[in-house]
Amino acid sequence: MKPVFFLLYLILSITLSAQTPETDSLIRLEKKLRSRSGVLTTDTSLINCYLSLANEYYDLEERAKELENTNKSLVLIDRMMKEREYSGQIKKYLFIKQAAAYDNIASYYSDINNYPKAFEYYFKALQIDEAHDNPVGIKRHLINIAVTFGDQGEYEKCIAYNQRALKVSLQNNITDGMAYLYENIGSSNSSLRKYDSALYYYYKALNMYENSRDTLGLQTVFGNIASVYGGKGDRELDKGVPAKDIADYYTATVFYKKSLELFRSSGNKRMHTIQLSNYGAQCLKMGKFKEAEDLLKGALSISMELSDLYGIMETNQYLSELYEQTGDNKNAFRHYKEFIEAKDSIFNTENTKKNVQAEMNFEFDKKQAQKSMEHEKQVVALEAENRIQKNTRNFIIVLSFMTLLLVASGFVYFNNKRTLELRELHAQQLIIAQDKEKQRISKELHDSIGQNILFIKNQMIKNNELRLMSSVDETLEEVRNISKNLYPNQLEKYGLSAAVEALAEKTKQSSDIFVSCDLEGFRDSIPPGHQINYYRIIQECITNTVKHADATALRITATKKEGNIELIIQDDGKGFSKTALAKKAQQSFGMLNIEERIKSLKGRYELETSPGKGTKHIFIIPIQESSI
Repeated sequence: MKPVFFLLYLILSITLSAQTPETDSLIRLEKKLRSRSGVLTTDTSLINCYLSLANEYYDLEERAKELENTNKSLVLIDRMMKEREYSGQIKKYLFIKQAAAYDNIASYYSDINNYPKAFEYYFKALQIDEAHDNPVGIKRHLINIAVTFGDQGEYEKCIAYNQRALKVSLQNNITDGMAYLYENIGSSNSSLRKYDSALYYYYKALNMYENSRDTLGLQTVFGNIASVYGGKGDRELDKGVPAKDIADYYTATVFYKKSLELFRSSGNKRMHTIQLSNYGAQCLKMGKFKEAEDLLKGALSISMELSDLYGIMETNQYLSELYEQTGDNKNAFRHYKEFIEAKDSIFNTENTKKNVQAEMNFEFDKKQAQKSMEHEKQVVALEAENRIQKNTRNFIIVLSFMTLLLVASGFVYFNNKRTLELRELHAQQLIIAQDKEKQRISKELHDSIGQNILFIKNQMIKNNELRLMSSVDETLEEVRNISKNLYPNQLEKYGLSAAVEALAEKTKQSSDIFVSCDLEGFRDSIPPGHQINYYRIIQECITNTVKHADATALRITATKKEGNIELIIQDDGKGFSKTALAKKAQQSFGMLNIEERIKSLKGRYELETSPGKGTKHIFIIPIQESSI
């Protein structure tokens, strides 16, 4: 089921959830359970009611109720299994229900973006259904795992698990949802720009939708096929082929028209808007400005009617580009302004959702922190009791010894203090000078050498000398990569948050590590002169994780706390011994570089790690108003 139609189903379910048959059944069954504990038919019916109720909560704020009812079903299943030994079929039934409950819990964690927990429960559910030969459940879990990988942009893994679900469907003749699986695999290939593979699976889905006369499926697959042909055409455009000569662009318009006809007749305004906008953008690329204008205005009108901020933002952006290309600067500016307003509204809305998600994500951590605080209080009380029991005479002796030691070491301390300060100042100035020189070289590579190579490329295209084009492109890309490695241009143009997010995205693409960022603390807080220090610290930590940690996930958070920036970089890798790190630290240029940058920011650094427990870097840095 496509998201928009699923959303309509959810809205209807929520409206009716207060008076569902499952709710009435649950009340009756719980009364019966209190009087007849252990009755098999009562217990199994109650499990089904709990699981049905769990599936009725869709708003993020209410998802805790889903988790509560799912856990009730698990408790009941566990109690039944412990009370007595059941026959093969009943035992299998209970295990299948347990797998369904784990799938519910995984879905909850996936929706609040706690992907490690989601995978933990999805794979538990998958293992149970595989052990008890339940192909329907196996297929469901595989699809959910694939969707979760897709949400994180890991499209290769998404394809692999969808392929496994497809294999289970074919082996067990489960025809329901086959077309949807083909379409999902096509979408992942399209995201990877493997357009031929995407079309192969989209056409398989199209054939099944046509045979089953599934209008809803046809509507979406026509639009998806159109977008693939548009992507293929973009490749030709990048090679210098004029838009009017690109056959794939015209094929895309044919499928957009088919999709629009179906959406127009179905009355689904939201999806109708999306296809109008996509079709309009395609016409804009082809230079069909009048047709693009009519389509985009239609999309904007429906988006405003539906109060669809995403649709309003996207169509205003396309209209601004259209009017800019046609020389209508007044309308171009007006639509650009409306695009920015919609984008800001979306940002504020997502921030609210983000706060709710963060609160739910860290609920477990809060409980653990409370337990830790209670334990710490007990330890402190015990230490205080021990201190009271100490012998006064021994205390005086120790105090006298410490006083003599301080007096003896005072001269050495003050004599060496100035030398140490000069060394630290020299090290900080050396880092600043290196950063400035890297920035200068980076600009020279980008602005001089890069522009010269680009000029050569354009001349080759103009003179139709395409034999060495790939070598020129590779050289240009290498120059750009060297420039970015020397000094990230996003840092200067867009700020620290954008530069770190770009670094995280590059790490995701070049490794198997999922990197997530929450950089709220970097907003309007970091002076320009300090930003390169933050960036290099984060870059070094990411590099160490990629090289040594064997991690699957890495999270970067920056928050404001009591006049400080708290920067935390945490992975789920294999960790290491702090003792071993201490031996290597003096030989590691990277760690020395981090220490000097922290000193220049007047901050402090804490490390939490042990073998098998991952690594957590904590940097506490005062907020400063002036740059270095």
